Amino acid sequence: NLYPICDTIASSEEYSSPVFAKTPEGKWLQWSPIIKLESNGPSMNASPGDKASNTLIDGGGEGFLQTGEKLKCANVARSFENEDTCIYSTSSTACSPTRELGEVIIDLNETSITAFYEFGDKYVYAIRGLAMENLDQHACVDTQSRWEVEQNTICSSPTLLGAATVAALGDALASSTDPNALLKDVTVSLSCDPLDEHVDTLGMQIQVDADCYTHVHRDHNNVYDFSGWVSNHPGGEYNIQKWAEGFNGVPGWYLDYPLLGVPERKVPKHPMSRWENNKGEPYIVFVAKFGNSIAYRDLPSNLKTNSIAEYFGATT
Repeated sequence: NLYPICDTIASSEEYSSPVFAKTPEGKWLQWSPIIKLESNGPSMNASPGDKASNTLIDGGGEGFLQTGEKLKCANVARSFENEDTCIYSTSSTACSPTRELGEVIIDLNETSITAFYEFGDKYVYAIRGLAMENLDQHACVDTQSRWEVEQNTICSSPTLLGAATVAALGDALASSTDPNALLKDVTVSLSCDPLDEHVDTLGMQIQVDADCYTHVHRDHNNVYDFSGWVSNHPGGEYNIQKWAEGFNGVPGWYLDYPLLGVPERKVPKHPMSRWENNKGEPYIVFVAKFGNSIAYRDLPSNLKTNSIAEYFGATT
């Protein structure tokens, strides 16, 4: 805002006193509120392409955010009066006159992940089975590490580590501000015992108070939308679809990366480079970390369908 003083001008109401201002040149101005109108509704006879081009795809949500909620949302609910011209918005800034922008929060757990397939035919999974292979992924070398937490559990295979490493890791994990109770991300440089910094201690396990922490790949249990990968997977669609469809009784919310392959099912080994080269848009789209929460408006656009919105209560 070039003129912060303008923010002190009260909202205009009928019969309110006029507001005057004097320029440095001595010119007097009278402030008058003007409503900025934007087209947000095609005619009933418009073609599908014209309907989209003549509509504010987010209903004014971007302006709502940029003006600190001073501009209001222009979207309305579908009704019998507008059903012929109503267009469903999947914009990340889409808003509603009856719901705060981003109000619907989704907890990413087993139930919500499987709902994407059950209600939207979308293949959304938490990824598991990823391996760490290089020293630069070591928790004492990398400035970011992820730890799987087993609460109130004594470690079954604690890694033998030097006192300096135990102290550094213990302090970092105990002081982590990550609210996720199951997966703790640590973003700090650690002063470990150099003798512990080798590939044999990748995936190390350490006891911190009552909880057991195991170092895992930094993408472990990240949730991704694999829907775009289904038709592009070199090994065929079924090997991506099967996890959601109840393959071998799996619960449907995760996908195990076949690092070592599955010879009895003729699934070849998948080197980690294959994961690193293919994850990300447009085929494998990151959603959030398992156990975290995400606002419905922040979901990838592909997941914001009518049926999914209805399931999560994001319809208006």
